[in-house]
Amino acid sequence: MKITKILVALSFLFAVSTAQAGEMTVNGSMQATYQSEIDRTTGNPLGMDKEISFSGSTELDNGIAMSVMQDFNDQGGFGDAKITFGNVGGMVDIYVGTDGSELDAIDDITPSAFEEANGSGSGTYQDLGGLATEMGIGVKATLPILGSVSAQYVPKADGNGDADGGDDKESSGDTSPSVGSGFEVVVKTAMGDLPVVGSFLGGNTLTLGFAEEEVGTALDTSDRF
Repeated sequence: MKITKILVALSFLFAVSTAQAGEMTVNGSMQATYQSEIDRTTGNPLGMDKEISFSGSTELDNGIAMSVMQDFNDQGGFGDAKITFGNVGGMVDIYVGTDGSELDAIDDITPSAFEEANGSGSGTYQDLGGLATEMGIGVKATLPILGSVSAQYVPKADGNGDADGGDDKESSGDTSPSVGSGFEVVVKTAMGDLPVVGSFLGGNTLTLGFAEEEVGTALDTSDRF
C-alpha cells in the first residue's frame, strides 16, 4: 500500500501543473539480411526486421520535462512503453515502464558492425539483462566525479511485462507467484574526471553494473546476482 500511495502522490504533484504545447514524433527502421553459415545447416538465409515507435514530449509549468514512448513489434502489437519525468528537483529523471533495462544495455558493449557480437545467429552468451522486459520504476542522474548513475526497481520480476502489466492502469495477473522483485544499478564514470589519476586516464570510461533478481520467494532459495 505504501508504494501505491507514493505513486498517487507523485501523480497528483505532476498533474496540478499544466503542460506546455508538446510534440509527437514517429521513428522507424527496416532491415533486410542474408545469413550464411559454413558449419551449420539453416533454412532460408533471407531475413527482415522492421520497427516503429511513437514518442511525445512536453514541459510542465514547474520545469519538469515529461515524455512518453510506445513501440510496436513485428506483428503490429504493443511492445515496450515508458513514461519519463525529467529534471525532477533539477537533479534526476524518474520513469515508469519498460524499454530494455540498465544492465541489459551494457551486458555486451563489444564494438560491432551490425549488432551485438552474439546477434543475428552468430552465437550465444550469458545474457545479464534479465529484467529487460519487466515493468519497473527507475531513476537516472549525473553525479560529480562518479558520473551517470541509473537504477531500476521491478516489484515483480515475473516476465509479465507491459503488454499485460500496464494496460488500463491495472496490475498484471499473478502468473508466477514463486518469484519476487528485482533491482539493478549501472554507473558510468569518465575516468578523465577522476582526481589525481584523471590526467593519465582521459578518454577512457569505466562501466560498472550490478543486478539482483529474486527468482524464488521460498525459504532457503538463492537470488540471482
